[in-house]
Amino acid sequence: MIFFNYIFYRISSAVYKSKIERQNPEASGGALISFLQLLNFIEILYFVFNIKMTKELYILSAIPIFTIGWIFFYNRKSLKKYKSKWDTEKKKSKQIKGYLIIAYMLITIILYGLVLSDM
Repeated sequence: MIFFNYIFYRISSAVYKSKIERQNPEASGGALISFLQLLNFIEILYFVFNIKMTKELYILSAIPIFTIGWIFFYNRKSLKKYKSKWDTEKKKSKQIKGYLIIAYMLITIILYGLVLSDM
Protein backbone atom coordinates (compact mmCIF):
# COMPACT_ATOMS: atom_id res chain seq x y z
CA MET A 1 0.00 0.00 0.00
CA ILE A 2 2.92 2.34 0.65
CA PHE A 3 3.88 2.09 -3.03
CA PHE A 4 0.40 3.22 -4.10
CA ASN A 5 0.45 6.00 -1.51
CA TYR A 6 3.72 7.23 -2.96
CA ILE A 7 2.39 7.08 -6.52
CA PHE A 8 -0.69 9.00 -5.39
CA TYR A 9 1.51 11.65 -3.80
CA ARG A 10 3.72 12.02 -6.88
CA ILE A 11 0.81 12.18 -9.34
CA SER A 12 -1.17 14.62 -7.21
CA SER A 13 1.90 16.80 -6.70
CA ALA A 14 2.65 16.80 -10.43
CA VAL A 15 -0.94 17.74 -11.25
CA TYR A 16 -0.85 20.55 -8.69
CA LYS A 17 2.45 21.90 -10.02
CA SER A 18 1.29 21.74 -13.64
CA LYS A 19 -1.66 24.04 -12.88
CA ILE A 20 -4.00 21.63 -14.67
CA GLU A 21 -6.24 21.14 -11.70
CA ARG A 22 -5.14 23.19 -8.72
CA GLN A 23 -8.53 22.98 -7.07
CA ASN A 24 -8.40 19.25 -6.42
CA PRO A 25 -5.25 17.38 -7.50
CA GLU A 26 -6.23 14.49 -5.22
CA ALA A 27 -9.03 13.57 -7.63
CA SER A 28 -6.58 13.04 -10.50
CA GLY A 29 -4.13 11.08 -8.39
CA GLY A 30 -6.83 8.95 -6.78
CA ALA A 31 -8.55 8.21 -10.09
CA LEU A 32 -5.32 7.12 -11.77
CA ILE A 33 -4.30 4.90 -8.85
CA SER A 34 -7.75 3.30 -8.75
CA PHE A 35 -7.62 2.70 -12.50
CA LEU A 36 -4.18 1.07 -12.27
CA GLN A 37 -5.38 -1.10 -9.38
CA LEU A 38 -8.39 -2.16 -11.45
CA LEU A 39 -6.08 -3.19 -14.28
CA ASN A 40 -3.90 -5.11 -11.80
CA PHE A 41 -6.96 -6.91 -10.47
CA ILE A 42 -8.05 -7.87 -14.00
CA GLU A 43 -4.54 -9.11 -14.77
CA ILE A 44 -4.46 -11.24 -11.61
CA LEU A 45 -7.84 -12.76 -12.46
CA TYR A 46 -6.64 -13.55 -15.95
CA PHE A 47 -3.06 -14.75 -15.40
CA VAL A 48 -3.43 -16.43 -12.00
CA PHE A 49 -6.99 -17.74 -12.05
CA ASN A 50 -7.49 -17.93 -15.85
CA ILE A 51 -10.74 -15.94 -15.64
CA LYS A 52 -11.69 -13.96 -18.74
CA MET A 53 -13.42 -10.65 -18.16
CA THR A 54 -16.99 -9.98 -19.18
CA LYS A 55 -18.78 -6.64 -19.14
CA GLU A 56 -20.58 -7.61 -15.94
CA LEU A 57 -17.34 -8.66 -14.24
CA TYR A 58 -15.71 -5.36 -15.25
CA ILE A 59 -18.52 -3.44 -13.59
CA LEU A 60 -18.56 -5.67 -10.52
CA SER A 61 -14.79 -5.18 -10.19
CA ALA A 62 -14.66 -1.47 -10.95
CA ILE A 63 -17.30 -0.31 -8.48
CA PRO A 64 -15.62 -1.57 -5.28
CA ILE A 65 -12.10 -0.72 -6.45
CA PHE A 66 -13.00 2.86 -7.33
CA THR A 67 -15.06 3.21 -4.13
CA ILE A 68 -12.17 2.02 -1.97
CA GLY A 69 -9.78 4.22 -3.93
CA TRP A 70 -12.04 7.20 -3.38
CA ILE A 71 -12.15 6.52 0.35
CA PHE A 72 -8.37 6.14 0.66
CA PHE A 73 -7.07 8.73 -1.79
CA TYR A 74 -9.72 11.39 -2.24
CA ASN A 75 -8.96 12.99 1.08
CA ARG A 76 -7.13 16.29 1.36
CA LYS A 77 -5.60 15.29 4.67
CA SER A 78 -3.88 12.31 3.10
CA LEU A 79 -2.11 14.45 0.49
CA LYS A 80 -0.93 16.85 3.19
CA LYS A 81 0.28 13.91 5.28
CA TYR A 82 2.20 12.42 2.35
CA LYS A 83 3.57 15.81 1.38
CA SER A 84 5.06 16.29 4.84
CA LYS A 85 6.45 12.74 4.71
CA TRP A 86 8.04 12.81 1.23
CA ASP A 87 8.52 16.49 0.38
CA THR A 88 12.06 16.54 1.79
CA GLU A 89 13.10 13.49 -0.19
CA LYS A 90 16.54 13.63 -1.82
CA LYS A 91 16.59 14.35 -5.54
CA LYS A 92 18.37 11.09 -6.47
CA SER A 93 15.93 8.98 -4.45
CA LYS A 94 12.98 10.85 -5.96
CA GLN A 95 14.34 10.27 -9.46
CA ILE A 96 14.84 6.53 -8.92
CA LYS A 97 11.34 6.16 -7.48
CA GLY A 98 10.00 8.14 -10.44
CA TYR A 99 11.53 5.60 -12.82
CA LEU A 100 10.00 2.76 -10.78
CA ILE A 101 6.58 4.41 -11.04
CA ILE A 102 6.93 4.74 -14.81
CA ALA A 103 8.08 1.11 -15.06
CA TYR A 104 5.11 -0.04 -12.96
CA MET A 105 2.67 1.88 -15.16
CA LEU A 106 4.21 0.55 -18.38
CA ILE A 107 4.24 -3.04 -17.13
CA THR A 108 0.61 -2.72 -16.02
CA ILE A 109 -0.45 -1.38 -19.42
CA ILE A 110 1.55 -4.00 -21.34
CA LEU A 111 0.10 -6.86 -19.28
CA TYR A 112 -3.40 -5.46 -19.74
CA GLY A 113 -2.73 -5.35 -23.48
CA LEU A 114 -1.88 -9.06 -23.33
CA VAL A 115 -5.14 -9.72 -21.50
CA LEU A 116 -7.11 -7.81 -24.16
CA SER A 117 -5.32 -9.52 -27.03
CA ASP A 118 -6.42 -12.95 -25.80
CA MET A 119 -10.10 -12.05 -25.37
